[in-house]
Amino acid sequence: MSRIYLLPHLLPSKPGLDTHGMRHPKANTIQRVFKMSFVPVGFWQRFIARMLISLAEMDLQLFENRKNTKSRHRKVTIYSFTGSQRNRCSTFRVKRNQTIYWQEGLLVTFDGGYLSVESSDVNWKKKKSGGIKIICQSEMRDFSAMAFITDHVNSLIDQWFPALTATESDGTPLMEQYVPCPVCETSWAQHTDPNEKAEGVQYFDMEDCVLTAIEQDFIFCPRHPDLPVPLQELVPELFMTDFPARLFLENSKLEHSEDESSVLGQGGSGTIIYRARYQGQPVAVKRFQIKKFKNLANAPADTMLRHLRATDAMKNFSEFRQEASMLHALQHPCIVSLIGISIHPLCFALELAPLGSLNTVLSENAKDSSFMPLGHMLTQKIAYQIASGLAYLHKKNIIFCDLKSDNILVWSLDVKEHINIKLSDYGISRQSFHEGALGVEGTPGYQAPEIRPRIVYDEKVDMFSYGMVLYELLSGQRPALGHHQLQIAKKLSKGIRPVLGQPEEVQFHRLQALMMECWDTKPEKRPLALSVVSQMKDPTFATFMYQLPCGKQTTFFSSQGQEYMVVFWDGKEESR
Repeated sequence: MSRIYLLPHLLPSKPGLDTHGMRHPKANTIQRVFKMSFVPVGFWQRFIARMLISLAEMDLQLFENRKNTKSRHRKVTIYSFTGSQRNRCSTFRVKRNQTIYWQEGLLVTFDGGYLSVESSDVNWKKKKSGGIKIICQSEMRDFSAMAFITDHVNSLIDQWFPALTATESDGTPLMEQYVPCPVCETSWAQHTDPNEKAEGVQYFDMEDCVLTAIEQDFIFCPRHPDLPVPLQELVPELFMTDFPARLFLENSKLEHSEDESSVLGQGGSGTIIYRARYQGQPVAVKRFQIKKFKNLANAPADTMLRHLRATDAMKNFSEFRQEASMLHALQHPCIVSLIGISIHPLCFALELAPLGSLNTVLSENAKDSSFMPLGHMLTQKIAYQIASGLAYLHKKNIIFCDLKSDNILVWSLDVKEHINIKLSDYGISRQSFHEGALGVEGTPGYQAPEIRPRIVYDEKVDMFSYGMVLYELLSGQRPALGHHQLQIAKKLSKGIRPVLGQPEEVQFHRLQALMMECWDTKPEKRPLALSVVSQMKDPTFATFMYQLPCGKQTTFFSSQGQEYMVVFWDGKEESR
Protein backbone atom coordinates (compact mmCIF):
# COMPACT_ATOMS: atom_id res chain seq x y z
CA MET A 1 0.00 0.00 0.00
CA SER A 2 1.36 3.39 -0.97
CA ARG A 3 1.96 5.92 1.78
CA ILE A 4 1.41 9.66 1.52
CA TYR A 5 3.25 11.87 3.98
CA LEU A 6 2.02 15.22 5.30
CA LEU A 7 4.88 17.72 5.70
CA PRO A 8 3.42 20.57 7.79
CA HIS A 9 6.31 23.00 7.21
CA LEU A 10 5.62 22.88 3.45
CA LEU A 11 1.94 23.78 3.78
CA PRO A 12 0.96 27.34 2.76
CA SER A 13 0.03 29.75 5.54
CA LYS A 14 -3.19 30.67 3.69
CA PRO A 15 -5.59 28.71 1.46
CA GLY A 16 -4.66 28.40 -2.19
CA LEU A 17 -7.83 30.09 -3.42
CA ASP A 18 -10.11 32.93 -2.34
CA THR A 19 -12.43 31.49 0.31
CA HIS A 20 -13.61 34.88 1.56
CA GLY A 21 -17.16 34.37 0.35
CA MET A 22 -17.40 30.96 2.03
CA ARG A 23 -16.22 32.12 5.43
CA HIS A 24 -19.23 34.38 5.95
CA PRO A 25 -22.45 32.75 7.06
CA LYS A 26 -25.43 32.63 4.74
CA ALA A 27 -28.78 30.96 4.97
CA ASN A 28 -28.68 27.19 5.55
CA THR A 29 -25.46 27.57 7.58
CA ILE A 30 -24.49 26.63 11.12
CA GLN A 31 -21.28 27.38 13.00
CA ARG A 32 -19.35 26.16 16.00
CA VAL A 33 -16.68 28.09 17.89
CA PHE A 34 -14.05 26.49 20.15
CA LYS A 35 -12.67 29.23 22.41
CA MET A 36 -9.25 28.18 23.75
CA SER A 37 -6.81 29.73 26.21
CA PHE A 38 -4.11 28.33 23.92
CA VAL A 39 -3.95 26.18 20.79
CA PRO A 40 -1.46 23.36 21.50
CA VAL A 41 1.60 22.89 19.31
CA GLY A 42 0.92 20.09 16.86
CA PHE A 43 -2.87 20.38 17.02
CA TRP A 44 -3.40 21.47 13.42
CA GLN A 45 -0.94 18.95 11.96
CA ARG A 46 -2.67 16.05 13.70
CA PHE A 47 -6.15 17.36 12.90
CA ILE A 48 -5.45 17.84 9.18
CA ALA A 49 -3.82 14.39 8.96
CA ARG A 50 -6.86 12.78 10.61
CA MET A 51 -9.24 14.58 8.29
CA LEU A 52 -7.32 13.58 5.16
CA ILE A 53 -7.26 9.94 6.28
CA SER A 54 -11.00 9.97 7.06
CA LEU A 55 -11.87 11.63 3.75
CA ALA A 56 -9.70 9.15 1.83
CA GLU A 57 -11.47 6.25 3.57
CA MET A 58 -14.76 7.91 2.68
CA ASP A 59 -13.76 8.02 -0.99
CA LEU A 60 -12.83 4.34 -0.86
CA GLN A 61 -16.19 3.43 0.68
CA LEU A 62 -18.03 5.39 -2.01
CA PHE A 63 -16.03 3.58 -4.70
CA GLU A 64 -16.85 0.19 -3.16
CA ASN A 65 -20.52 1.14 -2.93
CA ARG A 66 -20.56 2.06 -6.61
CA LYS A 67 -18.84 -1.22 -7.51
CA ASN A 68 -21.30 -3.23 -5.44
CA THR A 69 -24.18 -1.31 -6.98
CA LYS A 70 -23.05 -2.22 -10.50
CA SER A 71 -22.60 -5.86 -9.58
CA ARG A 72 -26.13 -6.02 -8.14
CA HIS A 73 -27.62 -4.03 -11.07
CA ARG A 74 -29.81 -1.92 -8.82
CA LYS A 75 -29.93 1.71 -7.86
CA VAL A 76 -28.97 2.76 -4.32
CA THR A 77 -28.05 5.97 -2.55
CA ILE A 78 -24.26 6.09 -2.27
CA TYR A 79 -23.94 9.23 -0.21
CA SER A 80 -26.25 11.06 2.10
CA PHE A 81 -24.81 14.40 3.11
CA THR A 82 -27.05 16.55 0.91
CA GLY A 83 -30.21 14.49 1.18
CA SER A 84 -32.63 13.01 3.65
CA GLN A 85 -31.52 9.44 2.91
CA ARG A 86 -28.78 7.95 5.06
CA ASN A 87 -26.02 5.69 3.86
CA ARG A 88 -26.22 2.05 4.90
CA CYS A 89 -22.58 1.61 5.87
CA SER A 90 -21.54 4.72 7.75
CA THR A 91 -22.62 7.55 9.99
CA PHE A 92 -21.40 10.13 7.49
CA ARG A 93 -20.67 10.14 3.77
CA VAL A 94 -19.92 12.99 1.38
CA LYS A 95 -19.03 12.96 -2.30
CA ARG A 96 -16.51 15.79 -2.21
CA ASN A 97 -15.64 18.01 -5.13
CA GLN A 98 -12.57 19.73 -3.73
CA THR A 99 -10.38 19.61 -0.62
CA ILE A 100 -8.08 22.50 0.29
CA TYR A 101 -5.87 22.59 3.36
CA TRP A 102 -3.25 24.94 4.72
CA GLN A 103 -1.23 25.28 7.93
CA GLU A 104 -4.20 26.04 10.16
CA GLY A 105 -7.29 25.14 8.22
CA LEU A 106 -9.17 22.84 5.89
CA LEU A 107 -12.05 23.32 3.43
CA VAL A 108 -14.15 20.64 1.73
CA THR A 109 -16.64 21.53 -1.01
CA PHE A 110 -19.34 19.26 -2.38
CA ASP A 111 -22.56 19.51 -4.38
CA GLY A 112 -24.91 21.69 -2.37
CA GLY A 113 -22.57 22.98 0.31
CA TYR A 114 -19.21 23.01 2.04
CA LEU A 115 -17.56 22.63 5.43
CA SER A 116 -14.56 24.57 6.72
CA VAL A 117 -12.41 24.40 9.84
CA GLU A 118 -9.81 27.05 10.54
CA SER A 119 -7.87 28.86 13.23
CA SER A 120 -9.69 32.01 14.24
CA ASP A 121 -9.41 34.82 16.76
CA VAL A 122 -12.60 34.66 18.77
CA ASN A 123 -14.09 38.02 19.72
CA TRP A 124 -15.60 37.14 23.05
CA LYS A 125 -16.98 39.80 25.40
CA LYS A 126 -14.82 42.42 23.64
CA LYS A 127 -11.71 40.30 24.24
CA LYS A 128 -9.80 38.38 21.61
CA SER A 129 -9.04 34.74 22.25
CA GLY A 130 -7.51 31.99 20.13
CA GLY A 131 -9.66 29.18 18.90
CA ILE A 132 -11.24 27.18 16.11
CA LYS A 133 -14.13 28.19 13.89
CA ILE A 134 -16.21 25.59 12.06
CA ILE A 135 -18.72 26.47 9.34
CA CYS A 136 -21.07 23.98 7.70
CA GLN A 137 -23.39 24.97 4.84
CA SER A 138 -25.97 22.70 3.24
CA GLU A 139 -28.72 23.69 0.81
CA MET A 140 -30.68 20.68 2.09
CA ARG A 141 -30.17 21.78 5.73
CA ASP A 142 -28.45 18.46 6.49
CA PHE A 143 -25.81 19.47 9.01
CA SER A 144 -24.49 16.00 9.86
CA ALA A 145 -21.03 17.15 8.73
CA MET A 146 -20.86 19.27 11.90
CA ALA A 147 -21.10 16.07 13.94
CA PHE A 148 -18.33 14.51 11.84
CA ILE A 149 -16.00 17.50 12.40
CA THR A 150 -16.70 18.01 16.12
CA ASP A 151 -16.15 14.27 16.71
CA HIS A 152 -12.65 14.64 15.28
CA VAL A 153 -11.86 17.82 17.23
CA ASN A 154 -13.12 16.48 20.56
CA SER A 155 -11.47 13.05 20.26
CA LEU A 156 -8.16 14.65 19.24
CA ILE A 157 -8.24 16.96 22.27
CA ASP A 158 -9.31 14.19 24.69
CA GLN A 159 -6.59 11.81 23.52
CA TRP A 160 -3.61 14.00 22.62
CA PHE A 161 -4.21 17.34 24.35
CA PRO A 162 -6.13 16.56 27.58
CA ALA A 163 -4.62 19.62 29.29
CA LEU A 164 -7.21 21.68 27.40
CA THR A 165 -10.00 19.98 29.34
CA ALA A 166 -8.70 21.44 32.63
CA THR A 167 -9.64 24.79 34.20
CA GLU A 168 -7.89 28.03 35.14
CA SER A 169 -7.14 28.77 38.81
CA ASP A 170 -10.43 30.73 39.00
CA GLY A 171 -12.42 27.77 37.68
CA THR A 172 -12.76 29.04 34.10
CA PRO A 173 -12.44 26.18 31.57
CA LEU A 174 -9.39 26.40 29.29
CA MET A 175 -11.65 25.44 26.39
CA GLU A 176 -15.30 26.31 25.80
CA GLN A 177 -17.66 25.56 22.94
CA TYR A 178 -20.15 28.11 21.66
CA VAL A 179 -22.83 27.86 19.00
CA PRO A 180 -23.80 31.14 17.27
CA CYS A 181 -27.56 31.42 16.80
CA PRO A 182 -28.14 30.83 13.05
CA VAL A 183 -31.19 33.13 13.02
CA CYS A 184 -29.15 35.99 14.51
CA GLU A 185 -26.24 35.26 12.16
CA THR A 186 -28.46 35.43 9.08
CA SER A 187 -30.08 38.72 10.12
CA TRP A 188 -26.69 40.32 10.96
CA ALA A 189 -24.82 38.87 7.97
CA GLN A 190 -24.74 42.21 6.09
CA HIS A 191 -23.11 44.17 8.94
CA THR A 192 -19.45 44.91 8.25
CA ASP A 193 -18.40 45.99 11.75
CA PRO A 194 -17.32 42.75 13.53
CA ASN A 195 -17.74 44.24 17.02
CA GLU A 196 -21.26 45.44 16.24
CA LYS A 197 -22.09 42.08 14.71
CA ALA A 198 -20.69 40.15 17.69
CA GLU A 199 -22.92 42.11 20.05
CA GLY A 200 -25.97 41.43 17.88
CA VAL A 201 -25.53 37.65 17.68
CA GLN A 202 -26.48 35.32 20.52
CA TYR A 203 -23.85 32.67 21.34
CA PHE A 204 -25.31 29.57 23.00
CA ASP A 205 -22.98 27.86 25.46
CA MET A 206 -22.59 24.17 24.59
CA GLU A 207 -23.46 23.35 28.20
CA ASP A 208 -26.82 25.14 27.78
CA CYS A 209 -27.50 23.17 24.62
CA VAL A 210 -26.72 19.83 26.32
CA LEU A 211 -28.85 20.52 29.38
CA THR A 212 -31.74 21.72 27.24
CA ALA A 213 -31.45 18.72 24.90
CA ILE A 214 -32.10 16.39 27.85
CA GLU A 215 -35.62 17.81 28.14
CA GLN A 216 -36.63 19.25 24.76
CA ASP A 217 -35.81 19.53 21.05
CA PHE A 218 -35.45 23.31 20.73
CA ILE A 219 -33.84 26.25 22.54
CA PHE A 220 -35.04 29.85 22.87
CA CYS A 221 -32.84 32.77 21.85
CA PRO A 222 -33.41 35.89 24.02
CA ARG A 223 -33.07 38.09 20.92
CA HIS A 224 -36.08 36.50 19.20
CA PRO A 225 -38.03 34.50 21.83
CA ASP A 226 -40.96 33.99 19.46
CA LEU A 227 -38.74 32.02 17.07
CA PRO A 228 -37.27 28.92 18.79
CA VAL A 229 -34.11 27.36 17.32
CA PRO A 230 -34.21 23.57 16.58
CA LEU A 231 -31.47 21.84 18.58
CA GLN A 232 -31.35 19.10 15.96
CA GLU A 233 -29.81 21.62 13.55
CA LEU A 234 -27.84 23.56 16.15
CA VAL A 235 -26.09 20.56 17.77
CA PRO A 236 -26.69 17.64 15.36
CA GLU A 237 -24.18 15.39 17.14
CA LEU A 238 -26.42 15.23 20.24
CA PHE A 239 -29.36 14.01 18.18
CA MET A 240 -27.31 11.59 16.05
CA THR A 241 -28.68 13.16 12.84
CA ASP A 242 -25.87 11.51 10.87
CA PHE A 243 -27.31 8.06 11.68
CA PRO A 244 -29.66 6.23 9.28
CA ALA A 245 -33.34 6.62 10.15
CA ARG A 246 -33.67 2.81 10.22
CA LEU A 247 -31.35 2.66 13.24
CA PHE A 248 -33.57 4.73 15.52
CA LEU A 249 -35.51 2.45 17.84
CA GLU A 250 -39.29 2.67 17.98
CA ASN A 251 -39.73 3.07 21.73
CA SER A 252 -43.25 1.62 21.56
CA LYS A 253 -41.72 -1.68 20.37
CA LEU A 254 -39.00 -1.76 23.05
CA GLU A 255 -39.98 -3.76 26.14
CA HIS A 256 -37.55 -3.41 29.01
CA SER A 257 -37.58 -3.16 32.76
CA GLU A 258 -34.90 -1.60 34.93
CA ASP A 259 -35.47 -4.11 37.74
CA GLU A 260 -32.46 -5.92 39.19
CA SER A 261 -33.69 -9.17 37.66
CA SER A 262 -33.20 -7.68 34.17
CA VAL A 263 -29.64 -6.46 34.76
CA LEU A 264 -27.03 -8.30 32.69
CA GLY A 265 -24.03 -6.26 33.81
CA GLN A 266 -22.51 -2.84 34.25
CA GLY A 267 -20.18 -0.86 32.03
CA GLY A 268 -17.93 2.12 32.66
CA SER A 269 -19.25 5.55 33.73
CA GLY A 270 -22.32 4.08 35.38
CA THR A 271 -23.83 2.47 32.28
CA ILE A 272 -26.10 -0.51 32.92
CA ILE A 273 -26.90 -3.35 30.50
CA TYR A 274 -30.41 -4.80 30.66
CA ARG A 275 -32.10 -7.82 29.14
CA ALA A 276 -34.97 -6.57 26.96
CA ARG A 277 -37.12 -7.34 23.91
CA TYR A 278 -37.40 -5.32 20.71
CA GLN A 279 -40.05 -6.18 18.15
CA GLY A 280 -40.55 -9.40 20.08
CA GLN A 281 -36.89 -10.48 19.85
CA PRO A 282 -34.50 -10.68 22.83
CA VAL A 283 -31.89 -7.90 22.89
CA ALA A 284 -29.37 -6.34 25.27
CA VAL A 285 -29.94 -2.64 26.02
CA LYS A 286 -27.04 -0.47 27.20
CA ARG A 287 -28.49 2.46 29.13
CA PHE A 288 -26.54 5.68 29.71
CA GLN A 289 -27.60 7.38 32.93
CA ILE A 290 -28.13 11.13 32.53
CA LYS A 291 -29.55 12.72 35.65
CA LYS A 292 -32.50 15.02 35.16
CA PHE A 293 -32.80 18.10 37.33
CA LYS A 294 -35.91 20.20 37.64
CA ASN A 295 -35.78 23.46 35.67
CA LEU A 296 -32.03 23.04 35.17
CA ALA A 297 -32.15 24.30 31.58
CA ASN A 298 -33.61 27.61 32.75
CA ALA A 299 -31.50 27.97 35.91
CA PRO A 300 -29.10 30.92 36.28
CA ALA A 301 -25.74 30.47 34.56
CA ASP A 302 -22.24 30.58 36.06
CA THR A 303 -22.93 28.16 38.90
CA MET A 304 -20.47 25.40 39.70
CA LEU A 305 -23.29 22.89 40.24
CA ARG A 306 -24.70 23.62 36.80
CA HIS A 307 -21.26 23.22 35.24
CA LEU A 308 -20.70 19.85 36.95
CA ARG A 309 -24.10 18.56 35.85
CA ALA A 310 -23.52 19.74 32.31
CA THR A 311 -20.07 18.11 32.28
CA ASP A 312 -21.59 14.81 33.40
CA ALA A 313 -24.28 15.01 30.71
CA MET A 314 -21.74 15.88 27.99
CA LYS A 315 -19.53 12.96 29.06
CA ASN A 316 -22.46 10.54 28.76
CA PHE A 317 -23.50 11.92 25.37
CA SER A 318 -19.91 11.69 24.15
CA GLU A 319 -19.41 8.07 25.29
CA PHE A 320 -22.79 7.07 23.88
CA ARG A 321 -21.98 8.65 20.53
CA GLN A 322 -18.47 7.16 20.34
CA GLU A 323 -19.54 3.59 21.04
CA ALA A 324 -22.69 3.73 18.90
CA SER A 325 -20.75 5.22 15.97
CA MET A 326 -18.08 2.56 16.25
CA LEU A 327 -20.60 -0.28 16.45
CA HIS A 328 -22.47 1.06 13.44
CA ALA A 329 -19.29 1.19 11.35
CA LEU A 330 -18.31 -2.43 12.19
CA GLN A 331 -19.74 -5.34 10.21
CA HIS A 332 -18.11 -8.69 10.94
CA PRO A 333 -19.48 -12.08 12.06
CA CYS A 334 -17.30 -12.01 15.20
CA ILE A 335 -18.33 -8.46 16.20
CA VAL A 336 -21.59 -7.91 18.10
CA SER A 337 -24.15 -6.07 15.93
CA LEU A 338 -25.91 -2.79 16.71
CA ILE A 339 -29.69 -3.12 16.42
CA GLY A 340 -30.64 0.50 17.07
CA ILE A 341 -30.25 3.66 19.15
CA SER A 342 -32.51 5.95 21.16
CA ILE A 343 -32.03 9.54 22.36
CA HIS A 344 -34.92 9.59 24.88
CA PRO A 345 -34.00 7.44 26.78
CA LEU A 346 -30.29 7.52 25.89
CA CYS A 347 -29.47 3.90 25.04
CA PHE A 348 -28.70 1.47 22.27
CA ALA A 349 -29.79 -2.10 21.63
CA LEU A 350 -27.41 -4.94 20.74
CA GLU A 351 -27.64 -8.60 19.88
CA LEU A 352 -28.20 -10.64 23.03
CA ALA A 353 -25.67 -13.43 23.64
CA PRO A 354 -27.62 -16.56 24.66
CA LEU A 355 -24.84 -17.91 26.92
CA GLY A 356 -23.44 -14.70 28.41
CA SER A 357 -19.74 -13.90 28.63
CA LEU A 358 -16.81 -16.23 28.00
CA ASN A 359 -15.69 -15.68 31.59
CA THR A 360 -19.02 -17.03 32.88
CA VAL A 361 -18.90 -20.03 30.54
CA LEU A 362 -15.30 -20.88 31.51
CA SER A 363 -16.13 -20.60 35.23
CA GLU A 364 -19.04 -23.03 34.84
CA ASN A 365 -16.98 -25.58 32.89
CA ALA A 366 -13.63 -25.33 34.70
CA LYS A 367 -14.70 -27.29 37.79
CA ASP A 368 -14.22 -30.74 36.28
CA SER A 369 -11.16 -30.06 34.14
CA SER A 370 -7.51 -29.16 34.73
CA PHE A 371 -6.88 -27.73 31.27
CA MET A 372 -9.02 -26.60 28.33
CA PRO A 373 -12.42 -26.79 30.06
CA LEU A 374 -14.17 -26.27 26.71
CA GLY A 375 -12.32 -29.10 24.98
CA HIS A 376 -9.59 -29.08 22.37
CA MET A 377 -11.49 -28.20 19.19
CA LEU A 378 -13.85 -25.62 20.71
CA THR A 379 -10.91 -23.89 22.41
CA GLN A 380 -9.20 -23.67 19.02
CA LYS A 381 -12.35 -22.31 17.32
CA ILE A 382 -12.93 -19.63 19.94
CA ALA A 383 -9.27 -18.56 19.87
CA TYR A 384 -9.49 -18.32 16.06
CA GLN A 385 -12.69 -16.27 16.11
CA ILE A 386 -11.28 -13.81 18.67
CA ALA A 387 -8.18 -13.34 16.50
CA SER A 388 -10.39 -12.90 13.43
CA GLY A 389 -12.39 -10.16 15.16
CA LEU A 390 -9.19 -8.41 16.28
CA ALA A 391 -7.69 -8.59 12.78
CA TYR A 392 -10.83 -6.90 11.43
CA LEU A 393 -10.66 -4.12 14.06
CA HIS A 394 -6.96 -3.53 13.40
CA LYS A 395 -7.59 -3.35 9.66
CA LYS A 396 -10.04 -0.55 10.48
CA ASN A 397 -7.29 1.17 12.57
CA ILE A 398 -9.24 0.50 15.77
CA ILE A 399 -7.45 -0.52 18.96
CA PHE A 400 -9.84 -2.48 21.20
CA CYS A 401 -7.98 -1.50 24.42
CA ASP A 402 -10.09 -3.74 26.70
CA LEU A 403 -10.00 -7.30 25.40
CA LYS A 404 -10.86 -9.75 28.19
CA SER A 405 -13.15 -12.73 28.69
CA ASP A 406 -15.91 -10.47 30.09
CA ASN A 407 -16.09 -8.64 26.73
CA ILE A 408 -16.25 -11.83 24.67
CA LEU A 409 -19.87 -12.97 24.36
CA VAL A 410 -20.76 -16.61 23.72
CA TRP A 411 -23.41 -17.64 21.18
CA SER A 412 -22.86 -21.40 21.09
CA LEU A 413 -20.68 -24.18 22.51
CA ASP A 414 -21.38 -26.46 19.55
CA VAL A 415 -18.17 -27.03 17.59
CA LYS A 416 -20.21 -27.45 14.41
CA GLU A 417 -21.71 -23.94 14.64
CA HIS A 418 -20.21 -21.35 12.29
CA ILE A 419 -19.95 -18.63 14.98
CA ASN A 420 -19.37 -19.33 18.68
CA ILE A 421 -18.34 -15.92 20.07
CA LYS A 422 -18.49 -12.19 19.32
CA LEU A 423 -16.43 -9.28 20.64
CA SER A 424 -18.32 -6.59 22.53
CA ASP A 425 -17.97 -3.31 24.51
CA TYR A 426 -16.08 -0.62 22.57
CA GLY A 427 -16.55 2.13 25.15
CA ILE A 428 -12.82 2.83 25.49
CA SER A 429 -11.65 1.68 22.05
CA ARG A 430 -9.39 4.05 20.13
CA GLN A 431 -9.08 4.92 16.46
CA SER A 432 -5.35 5.21 15.75
CA PHE A 433 -5.22 7.09 12.38
CA HIS A 434 -1.77 5.50 11.81
CA GLU A 435 -0.33 7.54 14.71
CA GLY A 436 -0.87 5.16 17.62
CA ALA A 437 -2.88 6.09 20.69
CA LEU A 438 -2.53 7.65 24.12
CA GLY A 439 -4.43 7.06 27.36
CA VAL A 440 -4.32 4.69 30.31
CA GLU A 441 -7.10 2.30 29.32
CA GLY A 442 -7.83 -1.34 30.02
CA THR A 443 -8.22 -3.84 32.85
CA PRO A 444 -5.37 -4.79 35.23
CA GLY A 445 -4.05 -8.23 34.37
CA TYR A 446 -5.00 -7.89 30.71
CA GLN A 447 -3.42 -4.48 30.19
CA ALA A 448 -0.12 -4.42 28.27
CA PRO A 449 2.89 -3.11 30.27
CA GLU A 450 3.56 -0.30 27.74
CA ILE A 451 0.22 1.37 28.54
CA ARG A 452 1.39 4.20 30.76
CA PRO A 453 0.64 7.94 30.98
CA ARG A 454 1.94 9.96 27.99
CA ILE A 455 3.26 6.81 26.24
CA VAL A 456 2.11 6.12 22.66
CA TYR A 457 1.01 2.54 21.97
CA ASP A 458 -0.44 0.64 19.02
CA GLU A 459 -2.60 -2.40 18.25
CA LYS A 460 0.01 -4.70 19.85
CA VAL A 461 -1.60 -3.91 23.24
CA ASP A 462 -4.58 -5.97 22.05
CA MET A 463 -2.27 -8.88 21.25
CA PHE A 464 -0.96 -8.82 24.82
CA SER A 465 -4.55 -9.01 26.09
CA TYR A 466 -5.19 -11.80 23.59
CA GLY A 467 -2.34 -13.78 25.16
CA MET A 468 -4.05 -13.44 28.55
CA VAL A 469 -7.36 -14.61 27.07
CA LEU A 470 -5.57 -17.65 25.60
CA TYR A 471 -4.32 -18.38 29.12
CA GLU A 472 -7.94 -18.34 30.31
CA LEU A 473 -9.02 -20.68 27.51
CA LEU A 474 -6.22 -23.12 28.35
CA SER A 475 -6.43 -22.95 32.15
CA GLY A 476 -10.04 -21.97 32.84
CA GLN A 477 -8.71 -19.37 35.31
CA ARG A 478 -8.32 -15.60 35.23
CA PRO A 479 -4.71 -14.39 34.79
CA ALA A 480 -4.42 -13.31 38.44
CA LEU A 481 -1.11 -11.75 39.52
CA GLY A 482 -2.27 -9.79 42.57
CA HIS A 483 -5.08 -7.67 43.96
CA HIS A 484 -3.79 -4.15 43.34
CA GLN A 485 -3.35 -2.47 39.96
CA LEU A 486 0.15 -1.15 40.72
CA GLN A 487 1.30 -4.55 41.99
CA ILE A 488 0.01 -6.28 38.84
CA ALA A 489 1.57 -3.66 36.53
CA LYS A 490 4.99 -4.05 38.19
CA LYS A 491 4.94 -7.83 37.82
CA LEU A 492 3.93 -7.67 34.17
CA SER A 493 6.62 -5.10 33.34
CA LYS A 494 9.22 -7.43 34.95
CA GLY A 495 8.12 -10.30 32.71
CA ILE A 496 6.23 -12.25 35.38
CA ARG A 497 3.31 -14.16 33.86
CA PRO A 498 0.62 -16.56 35.16
CA VAL A 499 1.81 -20.17 35.51
CA LEU A 500 0.04 -22.62 33.22
CA GLY A 501 1.77 -25.99 33.15
CA GLN A 502 4.08 -28.12 31.05
CA PRO A 503 3.18 -28.64 27.35
CA GLU A 504 2.73 -32.39 27.89
CA GLU A 505 0.14 -31.56 30.57
CA VAL A 506 -1.75 -28.93 28.58
CA GLN A 507 -1.51 -30.88 25.29
CA PHE A 508 -1.98 -27.90 22.95
CA HIS A 509 1.60 -27.00 22.10
CA ARG A 510 0.96 -24.47 19.31
CA LEU A 511 -1.68 -22.49 21.22
CA GLN A 512 0.46 -22.43 24.37
CA ALA A 513 3.47 -21.22 22.36
CA LEU A 514 1.28 -18.55 20.73
CA MET A 515 0.09 -17.42 24.16
CA MET A 516 3.69 -16.89 25.30
CA GLU A 517 4.53 -15.05 22.07
CA CYS A 518 1.54 -12.72 22.49
CA TRP A 519 2.28 -11.73 26.07
CA ASP A 520 5.92 -10.85 25.40
CA THR A 521 6.94 -7.67 27.26
CA LYS A 522 8.29 -6.13 24.04
CA PRO A 523 5.44 -5.13 21.68
CA GLU A 524 7.55 -5.62 18.54
CA LYS A 525 7.94 -9.33 19.37
CA ARG A 526 4.19 -9.95 19.53
CA PRO A 527 2.51 -11.23 16.36
CA LEU A 528 -0.09 -9.31 14.36
CA ALA A 529 -3.69 -10.50 14.62
CA LEU A 530 -3.73 -11.23 10.89
CA SER A 531 -0.63 -13.41 11.31
CA VAL A 532 -2.33 -15.34 14.12
CA VAL A 533 -5.37 -15.97 11.91
CA SER A 534 -3.06 -17.28 9.20
CA GLN A 535 -1.24 -19.58 11.66
CA MET A 536 -4.48 -21.07 12.92
CA LYS A 537 -5.62 -21.95 9.41
CA ASP A 538 -2.72 -24.43 9.21
CA PRO A 539 -4.18 -27.95 9.77
CA THR A 540 -1.24 -28.90 11.99
CA PHE A 541 -2.06 -26.10 14.46
CA ALA A 542 -4.80 -28.06 16.22
CA THR A 543 -3.31 -31.56 15.85
CA PHE A 544 0.17 -30.84 17.25
CA MET A 545 -0.45 -31.52 20.97
CA TYR A 546 3.05 -31.41 22.44
CA GLN A 547 6.65 -32.34 21.72
CA LEU A 548 9.15 -34.35 23.76
CA PRO A 549 12.90 -33.63 23.50
CA CYS A 550 14.79 -36.73 22.31
CA GLY A 551 18.17 -35.91 23.76
CA LYS A 552 20.95 -38.11 22.32
CA GLN A 553 18.97 -41.33 21.95
CA THR A 554 19.61 -43.20 18.73
CA THR A 555 17.11 -46.03 19.21
CA PHE A 556 13.40 -45.92 19.91
CA PHE A 557 11.35 -48.85 21.33
CA SER A 558 7.58 -48.75 21.46
CA SER A 559 5.81 -49.89 24.61
CA GLN A 560 4.59 -53.47 24.69
CA GLY A 561 0.87 -53.96 24.29
CA GLN A 562 0.32 -50.95 22.06
CA GLU A 563 -1.46 -51.84 18.84
CA TYR A 564 0.07 -48.98 16.81
CA MET A 565 2.11 -45.81 17.22
CA VAL A 566 3.12 -42.96 14.91
CA VAL A 567 6.41 -41.19 15.61
CA PHE A 568 7.49 -37.90 13.97
CA TRP A 569 10.99 -36.50 14.15
CA ASP A 570 12.97 -33.60 12.82
CA GLY A 571 16.56 -33.48 11.55
CA LYS A 572 18.98 -36.24 10.52
CA GLU A 573 21.40 -38.56 12.31
CA GLU A 574 23.11 -36.78 15.22
CA SER A 575 21.01 -33.63 14.75
CA ARG A 576 17.70 -35.46 15.19
